[in-house]
Amino acid sequence: MLIAAPAGFGKTTLVTQWSTSAGAPELTAWVGLDSGDNDPTRLWRQLTTALQRIGCDVAADTGALTEAGSPDILGRVVPGIVNAVAQFERSIILVLDDYHLVRSAVCSDQVEYLIAHLPENLHMVLVTRADPSLRLGRLRVEGRLGEIRSTDLAFTVEETRAVLATEGVHLPAPAVSELFRRTGGWPAAVYLAALSLAGRDNPQDLVDQLSGTGRFIADYLTEKVLVHQDPEVRDFMLDMSLFDRFNTSLGNHVTQTQASGRLLQRLQHTNLLQVTLDDAGGWVRFHPIFATLASSTLEVSDPDRARDLHHRGAGWFADRDLIDEAVRHYLRGDAAPRAAALVQANWLRYVETGRTATVLEWLDALHASTTEHSVHTTVTAAWMAALTGHPGEMTQRLRLLETVTDDTPLPDGTSSARSAVVLIRGLCGYDGPDRMLADGREAVSLETNRATPWYAVARAALGHAAYVVGDLQQARDHLSEAASASAAPSTIRMLALA
Repeated sequence: MLIAAPAGFGKTTLVTQWSTSAGAPELTAWVGLDSGDNDPTRLWRQLTTALQRIGCDVAADTGALTEAGSPDILGRVVPGIVNAVAQFERSIILVLDDYHLVRSAVCSDQVEYLIAHLPENLHMVLVTRADPSLRLGRLRVEGRLGEIRSTDLAFTVEETRAVLATEGVHLPAPAVSELFRRTGGWPAAVYLAALSLAGRDNPQDLVDQLSGTGRFIADYLTEKVLVHQDPEVRDFMLDMSLFDRFNTSLGNHVTQTQASGRLLQRLQHTNLLQVTLDDAGGWVRFHPIFATLASSTLEVSDPDRARDLHHRGAGWFADRDLIDEAVRHYLRGDAAPRAAALVQANWLRYVETGRTATVLEWLDALHASTTEHSVHTTVTAAWMAALTGHPGEMTQRLRLLETVTDDTPLPDGTSSARSAVVLIRGLCGYDGPDRMLADGREAVSLETNRATPWYAVARAALGHAAYVVGDLQQARDHLSEAASASAAPSTIRMLALA
């Protein structure tokens, strides 16, 4: 089933209500997607977790492969999921919400493979703002595709009247028809209009003022909704609109108050506030249309406060190891150097768990900022170029690093930028065995802290170089030490043992 319509048409609300209705299948596995799910490992880890939560026992090796970041997703992970579901005795609805955020061609190919091999008891629902890059025509011809579009979701005149009535707004029939005509039945605009009209002495006046495009109408109505709130609630709504999701703790931290819980309770009666499907942390979010427009209002009217909120929010996310969101808010708050340091501190862990695509996406964002040639970004970019097989780019980054005289330790634990240079050159060996050997020796002299992964990396580099030049005893000694080091990355341990 494809549910495709622009923002504000109630796609997620429709599926949520249907999945809890009497006629729906008992089991729904829900995956809420975001831009981070363009990383195949993360996407399939989320999907596997969603199935496991409803009792579908995905094969242990399949779950382990997603945890380990296996690159063989099409060969092992997706077939493992298909087999697990096929053996499950109950029907499952798998919902992929906000699928428009998945733009990766690799991920699309993998999802298409899953669709082509769906077991009879698994049905997929794709909720998206735009048609996905899947072969929809073929699915239509085969009779395997149901579709719900914006024309199906738009309100009728009677539904517009009913929404107004829920907010105590009663307009004469011509005014309701005019509101319907001017909004085009767009559910978000109709609901914003209902909130804006509530309590007004002359609601007809507001209807007469509506004109322009749907975006203009939504912007205008958002402003009216905010005007109706008391200052404390309005400020809270503007502040928290910057965040894709938030809870009481985050709200208190970024606003530097203890009022978030009380204000959230006051907002519960409006449909602008949405409880997320995974509410383990008490997460909520604003309606996307309202959040987009309200956040734009704050960023234009008070950019300094918006930056401060992004910075505090990023710090809060980072403290809880929610690195994706922390990086995003540092970048949105024009704090690219902080984002670069956070990426540098975490890149190895992400690569180790197969999330190379996420690190590369972070680097793309940093390269678009003023931090492209910062030490933190350059070191991370040099490692990623080396690990993804781009020696030309790696060499370019290393040349930049060779001009760095600062010997300050890096966020990822490397003792200095110089150490990063010799570690990369010694491990990759593009300049021949003699240079590998010299770089490996220097790396070992610089990386003496056994608590960091670089202690093992340095010894693996030197051991490998010794093996290449035929010094087997030295190779055995250094490689054995690398393999047994407590902080050794798994890839380095495997290299050393091999």
